[in-house]
Amino acid sequence: IWTLSRYAGASNLASPLDTAPVAPPLVAEHDVVKTTPQRASVFTINLDKSAGGKLGIEMDSATLTITLIASSGLIVSWNHAFPGNQVQTGDRIMAVNGKHQTSHGADELQQTIQTEPKLELKLARLTVFTVNIDKRGGGKLGCNLSSSLEITTLNSTGLVAAWNQRHRDGDAFSVQPGDCLMEVNGKRATECGANEILNQIHESDVLDMRLARNPSPSQVAQPLPATYKVTLDKSGGARLGFGYATGTLEVM
Repeated sequence: IWTLSRYAGASNLASPLDTAPVAPPLVAEHDVVKTTPQRASVFTINLDKSAGGKLGIEMDSATLTITLIASSGLIVSWNHAFPGNQVQTGDRIMAVNGKHQTSHGADELQQTIQTEPKLELKLARLTVFTVNIDKRGGGKLGCNLSSSLEITTLNSTGLVAAWNQRHRDGDAFSVQPGDCLMEVNGKRATECGANEILNQIHESDVLDMRLARNPSPSQVAQPLPATYKVTLDKSGGARLGFGYATGTLEVM
């Protein structure tokens, strides 16, 4: 008796795609709206490469974050056809034809994109929001940052906690552990590095900080597989007649 599993939503995959190991760009400063930002979201698009089209994007090879969308290609065609569900730079490909980054890895997802004629892409969009801190009255931020500028701990007292208290009614995002500091006073971490960002925090009296937040785990969770049994009789010498991956036993 064989027990197999099948992931819901899997379909055929798609075509050539140029990737480059570059960091995802930030939203331009003039695009920042000082009101409640759009919350992180996960959405799905379907592309057909069977006619020979290319996606027309560049992305970070490690995270599959889209860094550039070309003026032609399947992605920009999708954006024109579905203006309410457009792909943007900064969006991250989380799954391709039912294969998730967490279970299959970025390399396999890229291979799927390059080789399969049809693609179902599940993308995640970060929340990017602004926090304004005034240090002229004294006090410390009251949070700890990792080497990658991720907020690891947040104290119950401090300037960040005071910001959270003032904005707890929803007119702006409160800061949470796990948020990542992307920019301080117009200086982007991807351009100047973490040390310069930390210098800005220590030396500046007023901080205009932009942070990014990932979608919640429930939004990007891998669907549970449907499990079923197949009973086979090999006593007559017949073979199974299919191949499978040695590491995962996935039928190929």
